[in-house]
Amino acid sequence: MRNVAAIAALTCGSIAFATNYTGEYFWNTDPGIGQANKIAAVNVGSNNILDTNVEVDGSHAGLNILGLRVFNGQWSPTIFRYVYISPDYPAPTSSLCEYFWDEDPGIGLANQLTLTINSAGDTEFDIDANAITPGLHILGLRTLVNGYWSPTTKNIVYVKSSNSDRVDAVEYFWGADPGFGKGTTVAITSGETVNIESLDLDFPAEGEDAYYLTFRAHSQTGGWGTSYIKEFVVVHAEGLSLDEDFVRFRTLSDTHQLNAEVNPDNTWENVLTWTSSNYSVVTVDSKGLLKPVADGEATITVSLKDTDYTVQCDVKVLDETVFPLGDSNGSGTVTVTDVAVTAAYTIGSNPNPFMLIPADVNKDDEISLSDIVGTINIVLGLNPEELTRAPRRNASNCSLSISNVTLMTNVPQTVSIDLTNTIDLTGLQIDLYLPEGVELLDAHLGSRCATHTLDYNKLSDGCYRLVSYSLNNALLTGNAGEVLLLDLVATTQMLEDKTMLIDNARAAERNGHEYSLPACTAEITDASSISVIDSDQISAYVIDRVLYIVAPHDCQVPLATLNGVSLMLDVNAGVNSYPIHAKGVYVVGDKKVIVK
Repeated sequence: MRNVAAIAALTCGSIAFATNYTGEYFWNTDPGIGQANKIAAVNVGSNNILDTNVEVDGSHAGLNILGLRVFNGQWSPTIFRYVYISPDYPAPTSSLCEYFWDEDPGIGLANQLTLTINSAGDTEFDIDANAITPGLHILGLRTLVNGYWSPTTKNIVYVKSSNSDRVDAVEYFWGADPGFGKGTTVAITSGETVNIESLDLDFPAEGEDAYYLTFRAHSQTGGWGTSYIKEFVVVHAEGLSLDEDFVRFRTLSDTHQLNAEVNPDNTWENVLTWTSSNYSVVTVDSKGLLKPVADGEATITVSLKDTDYTVQCDVKVLDETVFPLGDSNGSGTVTVTDVAVTAAYTIGSNPNPFMLIPADVNKDDEISLSDIVGTINIVLGLNPEELTRAPRRNASNCSLSISNVTLMTNVPQTVSIDLTNTIDLTGLQIDLYLPEGVELLDAHLGSRCATHTLDYNKLSDGCYRLVSYSLNNALLTGNAGEVLLLDLVATTQMLEDKTMLIDNARAAERNGHEYSLPACTAEITDASSISVIDSDQISAYVIDRVLYIVAPHDCQVPLATLNGVSLMLDVNAGVNSYPIHAKGVYVVGDKKVIVK
């Protein structure tokens, strides 16, 4: 079945207007109102134009009469239209085309071409115009399909000379048009087609939000052609970043690619400048490729042209082929001295000289307990390739603990750090954080580390780093108990309740494998928690920062503070009162009182 579009104008007085209508249609013979083929809905536009589709089949080939009416409460007059319906022909795959110039010689007598039609019903063909004089002409076209000639199509065509219409000049300008031939000339080779691959053009001014560039070409016969305008909208940079801020080279044969990113990526400023602070250490090319030259340090700087955006990357070069693995002092051999130097660097005491790359025995870019153990293994003759270089992981069922402690001002007290472990360990590293008013006087090895060495140091952030290791990588004795002893002292009179913390704790096996241990804490409290101490002879107590001394007779009573101040008080028989403005622990005779 096929559809025929039926379009007709409705009479204003025949129906009432609405958006949708019900209608019917018939071919040739009217069966009567309401008896024809139904149309479910008919659209009528604002100009009373009815637009709908009706079905036809092969029996309607030829000239027909189409009747159409609509119903909107009452039937409209019937509209009749003559319709020619072509027979059903198979889709053509080829066709005959003929054309002529200016005068029609008659159907079938013009210049003929055989056309091949593709599946989409399209075809292309060339028409010979070599014998036609340049200028305006009429080109006539018609086709023969399935035995029928189409109507003749006539078009006005301008025929140009094959060798005269050549581009002989191209010009461009920014902004306002200076007039034809007054723009900036582009060097070209004359021809029918001119390709301009690239031009390095500077913008005419800075600070604009948009720029307009115009190009146009001149031909020998047609003069100046169409002006083509290109708009450039300015998007300014909002930032510059590097994918890395530190690069370390281990050998001089390495290279490394740095990548800079401008934000946003369509920014107007996109020219990057790469420089090295020391080209004798590391070079950098215009794309950010780094090449080490010699041992040393340098800074790579990337700048974004026409902006203030600059980012940097620090580079260290140390050719590890110069020094053997573990040779942290650069002597050329690995000895117990290198163990001590690596341990000193681990606790932050900055030994000099110190060779960072050889000291990093496990090659994890960090100097820690595992590098000390690895250096000891090298001293003991273990092949460095046998050292474990696996990433540090959490130790299951291994933990540290530290006991709570009560301190008196300026009175040292020893605290034990205990370790419970289910795997054989040879070394321990911890960071100890003490509250304000508490200091570490000294540290000792516990009973489980009798054959070990202990190094410790106070770091710049105020914490203490302690490292315990054995020069022959002996194992810790047993699987539980004290490993470190800390001598602590309170330096202030009155301690609020404080907490000490052990963090960044690590333990190592003999093969250099390193484990992370969970953090642990302990409470520190003040030693003087008794507010009133009495005796048969003299009693002392404090109420609202007033010290009361009760004596059986007149006498002198020594008064001392735990920070070293002392004096003699003349007391009378009975109750004596002394205002105390400073908090702290006081000793009255042999009695201790606290002022809160």
